[in-house]
Amino acid sequence: MKKNSFSVKDHFKTQEVFQLKWNEKWDCYETFPKPDLKEIGKYYESDNYISHQEKSKSVKDLVYNWVRNYMLKTKINWIEKEVNSKKKLLDFGCGVGGFVRRANEKGFKAIGIEPNEKARNLAKDNQLEVYSDLNEIKEKKFDVITLWHVLEHLHQPSEFLKEINNSLTENGKLFIAVPNFKSYDAVQYKEFWAAFDVPRHLYHFSRKSISILAEHNGFSLKKTYPLKFDSYYVSMLSEKYKTGSSGFKWIWQGFKSNYKAEKNGEWSGLVFVLQKG
Repeated sequence: MKKNSFSVKDHFKTQEVFQLKWNEKWDCYETFPKPDLKEIGKYYESDNYISHQEKSKSVKDLVYNWVRNYMLKTKINWIEKEVNSKKKLLDFGCGVGGFVRRANEKGFKAIGIEPNEKARNLAKDNQLEVYSDLNEIKEKKFDVITLWHVLEHLHQPSEFLKEINNSLTENGKLFIAVPNFKSYDAVQYKEFWAAFDVPRHLYHFSRKSISILAEHNGFSLKKTYPLKFDSYYVSMLSEKYKTGSSGFKWIWQGFKSNYKAEKNGEWSGLVFVLQKG
């Protein structure tokens, strides 16, 4: 994908057109114009915004929720490999709290932050400790902080990572999951690639982007893990955006994306393990 400006439509909700412009400093794309904090909420207001759903409504949602439950187990396994014991964990952007609940069940002392009031209240209804922002939390240091597909939604990701660094213990670990615009499915679908998801996604990262941001904000990159299901789900949505129907081509595209990623490491979605210092 060329490093220049190109147009992408909000296929999910408004059909508005936004520009993706190249950010040389962070080696990433930025969405323009960026809705401010007062405006951005309206782009999330939909019964179909699946990350805030608890109950399945369609076959697609059922499959999504099965994969989500499988990935909850997988994420916990990754964390257990990277930390020495069950410690204090903060899940930023926790939605309705599925990961917070699973982490607590596995022995972590886990809490969450969720700016969306509706999702946050659902989490609280399930007896989970969830706050609207960091300032509400009395405990200021965590051994593990997770950002599962959160960083791309933030207006100031670099400044946020600096703040997160200060919230980690001396050898704390930060787990970041983001879509990768250098993946095969991204290159194939171009402006129809569902993981651009403008304007909810304000920044669009790659492995190099995260490495630069990590080093700039006092982290060292320890490891990456692939999100192998992402290529299928993103390809399914992308195919619908491009042709009007998901059909079955997305299965082949998702498979090809993972096949190529096995060789070049450019998975559709990636998890980065960063260590403070």
